Order: sequence, then C-alpha cells, then structure tokens
Amino acid sequence: MRRSQTVVALAGAALALVALSGCSTLQPFLHRTFPEQFGPYRGDDGQVVAETEASVRYLELNDCFDFPDEPDESRVSLKPCSEGHAFRVIATGSVGLQQQQTLGLQAAITQACEGPFNAWAATMPADQRKDYKFLVREPEDGSQAKIYTCIAALQKLG
Repeated sequence: MRRSQTVVALAGAALALVALSGCSTLQPFLHRTFPEQFGPYRGDDGQVVAETEASVRYLELNDCFDFPDEPDESRVSLKPCSEGHAFRVIATGSVGLQQQQTLGLQAAITQACEGPFNAWAATMPADQRKDYKFLVREPEDGSQAKIYTCIAALQKLG
C-alpha cells in the first residue's frame, strides 16, 4: 500500500513539474485555441501577437482591431498594430451609477474620451481624417457601473 502512495505522489510531482515548465507553450495554445475563454495571446509587451477574433471585453489600451461583422460591435478582430487596421483603443474605464445619473451615460463617456482622443489626434498627420466613438458594456461583476472603451477611427465614421 505504501509503495503505491509513493508512486502516485511521484507521478503527481512529475506532472506538476511538466505543467509548470510547459507554461510558456501552454499559454499560447490556450489563448489561440480558446480566445473566448482566455482572450487573445499577447506578447511580453502586452500587444496582440496574431490576428484573433474575440469579444470586445478583451480590448485593452492601445489594441488595434477591425469589426469583422460591421453592424455587430460585440466582436472584434484584434490585430498586431503593425498590420492594417481601422480602429485603435485610446482609453478604457468605467462610469459609476452616480455619474450616469448626474451627467447621463453618453455625456460622461464622451467627456472621458475627449482628452485621450485629442491627444491621439495630435499625433496623427493633419491631412488624415480622424474620428472616435465608444463602446459600452455591462461589467462582469453585475454592478451598475458601465464599462466603456474609447476607440479612435483612422477614417471618418458614417
């Protein structure tokens, strides 16, 4: 009986070592295979490594992306910024219930996005058309705050 417990313990320890040493290969596999559960795979700099279609909840500051199905803004095609893209995340945040009631949701988010958009626009060529919009979603914790993502468009939005 004691020998089988030792064998099981050693096998468990060996599996743990293999799992820990394989993290560098396991992480990319999980992110590329299951982007809905784990989000897109990101490099050490935090940027998306390869084009990945995923939910907007995985958008982070400075992400570059397109909308794969234009009227549906719940999904994005995240891309490395070195590849062609139409949109870039310029700010993220949340608007609490008090701000929503005081300013209104749209006004509060517009106010929050205005500064980051102006800073982004100042870095772009003067002859390039610029515009921005924001995406709003419910938080995953069920609170009454709203999560917003300010996105800059490299062309005028219709």
